[in-house]
Amino acid sequence: MVRPRIPEICEVETETIGVFSRVAGWTGFGAAWRVRGIMGEDFMPGEIVVDVGTGPGTIPLHLQRMFPLARFHGLDLGLPMLAEAQQHSARMHIPLPCICGDGTALPFQNESVDMIISFFCLHHINDPGLFLAEVDRVLREDGKLLILDFKRDIPSLFCRAMNLLWKIGFLFSPGRHGLKESIDSSWTRAEVRAALEERNLSRFMVHETRTELLVTGGLKKFHGD
Repeated sequence: MVRPRIPEICEVETETIGVFSRVAGWTGFGAAWRVRGIMGEDFMPGEIVVDVGTGPGTIPLHLQRMFPLARFHGLDLGLPMLAEAQQHSARMHIPLPCICGDGTALPFQNESVDMIISFFCLHHINDPGLFLAEVDRVLREDGKLLILDFKRDIPSLFCRAMNLLWKIGFLFSPGRHGLKESIDSSWTRAEVRAALEERNLSRFMVHETRTELLVTGGLKKFHGD
């Protein structure tokens, strides 16, 4: 039986923001290559790509470096996180337009975005159906989607191992308890599928691995799943 979801507290301590920003600086390149690998295709010149829940912005910054002719944007609800993104942007000498906005009320016109990516943000959203309806609204007809997050029904052995590694890595920081809280607030494949069905969002698909949840749309790699 899947344990009940516990929404994660949204307040973020200043010290925690700094820690996550440094970690994002170390892992952003690998995460950007993972986006490219999951997509199975390149970003095309002129494509508008929005990273929802961009945090310190390192994923779209590295993608912008890899694909300089595409147009990447970072969106986050937290101004302190966007300030970190601007610092990474200046350090890497790569422009990144940053937007303060909510995933459940995306500040874009209908059918104006070519792709939306989102890494480990979905568990912060208490209405995934509303978020995905907004994604559907702003994506072009042939638009693409890649969401990756934790899943709450992760096997307990994996959960304990991941949490232990997290605690060791963040031993002396305010973020040392954050992973379990994030997993407890994440969604299951069945819950996201139900949210899609409730809103008749047929162009998105939900996948899972042992530890993660993926929501995709328009990606060649996932056609026919």
